[in-house]
Amino acid sequence: MSFIRRNWNLGNLIVVLGVVGLVVTLWVPYITAGRVARIERNAEDHARALLAATLDAAEGAWDPQATGAVGDLASRVPQVAAVPPDAGRTGLPAGLYFESKHYLYSVFTRGPDDQIGDDTAAPPAFEVFAWPRSYLGPGRSAFYFPAGGRPAYTRNLKSAYQGFGAPPQPGEGRPREDGLSEPDYGYHDRLDERWLWLERPAPPAASGG
Repeated sequence: MSFIRRNWNLGNLIVVLGVVGLVVTLWVPYITAGRVARIERNAEDHARALLAATLDAAEGAWDPQATGAVGDLASRVPQVAAVPPDAGRTGLPAGLYFESKHYLYSVFTRGPDDQIGDDTAAPPAFEVFAWPRSYLGPGRSAFYFPAGGRPAYTRNLKSAYQGFGAPPQPGEGRPREDGLSEPDYGYHDRLDERWLWLERPAPPAASGG
């Protein structure tokens, strides 16, 4: 005890507090970044599952316009909950809406006029969006899963999708018609938001010499 009394002075206290502050400064961003990555990865997985469930349901007698359509999809993807049509989302485009703790999700139906090609008899295609409830986090990226297309994500810097007040609109995740894109990395949409491919092509194999 006498050793502690002799050495525990104001200078030592300041040194100890400085070391503790340095440890906190180094670890808090690391822990926060890991949490954000986990939340965004979950949102990506849930959006992917919603598209898969939608396509599976569409093979049967499922009607996306039916009253129970949103509940049926929610039962197939238990990680998300259905958002009732009257849950404070008046004025939003027609679609099916879902929620998790940090993200919102939408499933939009694309009619024959939106199909690629001339087959107007083709069945409707679908697209799924996932975006954060709040732009302040913890998750911030938005995700786009089109049926028959490549999934992509955006850092959400320009459009600032958040909550039901600023959600993605149908078709906003599609590439611009002028073809402004980076084939190996991503593209820009009609609002000039930059989207990055979730699944990038593998680099070409090195030729043997």
